[in-house]
Amino acid sequence: HVAGLAASFLSLASVYVFNYTSYHQYELFVGTCLVLVCYLTISRSSHNVKSTRLQITYGVIAGVLMSLAVLSAAKTALVAVVIAAWLIICALRGEKRYMLAAYLVVGMIICGLWVQRNLHCFDEFIPVTTNGGVVYYIAHNHKSQLTGYVDPWFADPDINYEGLEAHDSASWYALGNAYITAHPVETARDALIKFFLFFKPRFADQSMVILLVIFVIWRRLRDGTMIAEDGVWWIGIPVSIALIHSMYHLEPRYILPVWPFLALFAAQAFARTVK
Repeated sequence: HVAGLAASFLSLASVYVFNYTSYHQYELFVGTCLVLVCYLTISRSSHNVKSTRLQITYGVIAGVLMSLAVLSAAKTALVAVVIAAWLIICALRGEKRYMLAAYLVVGMIICGLWVQRNLHCFDEFIPVTTNGGVVYYIAHNHKSQLTGYVDPWFADPDINYEGLEAHDSASWYALGNAYITAHPVETARDALIKFFLFFKPRFADQSMVILLVIFVIWRRLRDGTMIAEDGVWWIGIPVSIALIHSMYHLEPRYILPVWPFLALFAAQAFARTVK
């Protein structure tokens, strides 16, 4: 029932469907990877995986999917850390040790190969995407806005941008950091505002889902039924992506990979309410 309701919410989410099918298809891939990774590593059913072979299999698949998500959208890098932290906690309790090892090894191999590729192509250490620096600078310059695009090559008349390319990540990060150093209060204020703007409902269908999410969190906290897995799955993943975007350029479409999680949570709330 919950899965069916979640699919219905997603199919009725106008901005979600429009963006996925029209302009930003890679976000669908990223969102799917994140849901599958969470199912393999965090869901309650994953606790029933006791055999070493199955744990390694789950860990390898999760590591591959998480690496592909990070390489497709750097904003999911903090999600990879959240998943790893959860598996470490489980390992300290004597659970999922082989899953943790497989997840970390596979992730480091895949992402390490990509870093080596960037180093070979650009003679520069670029952890994931080559345009991370320019997106960072778009959010930290004299003309930057909370939302909306600012041409980085015309952000500051006192800076000579001649010769700078979009893939010159280190140079753009240096410019952004210089602005942050000069304007720490404004940067902190804007980051806090963008964190909340990340979850801002922009259409009626989004508002319904957000309200249901708030409702089920309140009910679980009130009833004492919120468990650690719920905190990681329903809160840790969306918050980690929002934290990354609070330090970068923010657009409404950036919430798309989080939308499946919100839809599942909202469906769970709706099913419990009408039960």
